[in-house]
Amino acid sequence: MKSKGPPSPKDHHRDNVGKGNYNRWDPLDENRPRLNSVAGGKRPLEGSPSAPSQVSKTIRLDPNKLFQDMQVHEEKLAIAKVALEEAKAMGDEKDIFNAGPMGHVLSKMLLVISTLTSHQEALTSAVIDYCKVNEKQALNGNGNSESAPSTEGGRGRSSTVSGRHAKNPPTASELQRRKIKQEINKAERSTILFDLDLGSVPIINKDTLSAKVTHAIHAAASKGPEISNGNYTMKEAEVMLDDILTCASLDFLGNGSKKFYNQREKDDSRNGKFCTVPAKLTFKTKEDRIRAEQSIRKLCKVRCSVPYPKKLRGLVNNLIQEGRKKSPGNYIQVKIDTDNMKLTARASVHKGNNKYEWEELDMDTIIPEDVLDKVVVARDEEEESMESQVS
Repeated sequence: MKSKGPPSPKDHHRDNVGKGNYNRWDPLDENRPRLNSVAGGKRPLEGSPSAPSQVSKTIRLDPNKLFQDMQVHEEKLAIAKVALEEAKAMGDEKDIFNAGPMGHVLSKMLLVISTLTSHQEALTSAVIDYCKVNEKQALNGNGNSESAPSTEGGRGRSSTVSGRHAKNPPTASELQRRKIKQEINKAERSTILFDLDLGSVPIINKDTLSAKVTHAIHAAASKGPEISNGNYTMKEAEVMLDDILTCASLDFLGNGSKKFYNQREKDDSRNGKFCTVPAKLTFKTKEDRIRAEQSIRKLCKVRCSVPYPKKLRGLVNNLIQEGRKKSPGNYIQVKIDTDNMKLTARASVHKGNNKYEWEELDMDTIIPEDVLDKVVVARDEEEESMESQVS
């Protein structure tokens, strides 16, 4: 009887398809030894192309199933912790842990179990946090995802997040309104001090100018009504002003000081007598700026102004003039509402017995989207009429 010959490569392939890690390209791997078909074998081929390597597939992690499994483990951990606390309480009550070597052994065993329980809780939390980070990265990379886990307290509850509910990107108008709000809020944390006497010669060194600003407001306070009327001593005024300066950052709106000259009043007696440069104080909050500005005005009688954009200052000034016509003889204040992008006006009305109340004038002006421009700090009529009249 004729014996059956060895299986052909085709038969070998058919018999091994679907079994284990069988790879039909393994025989072509140059690093794999050749099978000898006859005695003496064949010479290995040189320069043969490498066979494609078999890449094992990564198991896809189902986040929702992970959270369900972790919830079961958490319940078991909770039971273990309750039993552990009961054992500790009973041991302390019966003074078991101090009853010889056996008590010492039981104490150490409870310590080991307590440590392992804490470790298991931390490990569970780390696994869940790792899964959440991966899902967030997948969402950010793909733009959407069919499901993404979200938990309370870091674990336990899952929910579905659909890419259809992603927030639409802001429009150009929304971006401009946001920028206007940021710039106005930034300006409202600052105040500019004008016409400070910073010496008789121009100075460009910022450190020297900073020292001269402190000296200038001290000198202005010494001539102010609060000192002359005896409401404050000079020492108290200096402490208040130094405290204000420590709460703000100081900048200068210019490359250095220069001779003062009042363009609006040619016969101003101060013209050419001293050098000055606008000094900008920036505080952490709008409220800090308001309190500091009120103290500087009260003690030093120094002219201050919030560095609003020039176009916005013009709108405020126009609303103040209209408010004076509607409520003559009363103090008019303008509120800048950045949330609704509008200006509103109100008047301080005298109610008798030295009592004043605010009354809304039902007047408003829309803030246009092109309101931002370069901040102008030159002396002009708008600044004079806006002092202390904007909130």
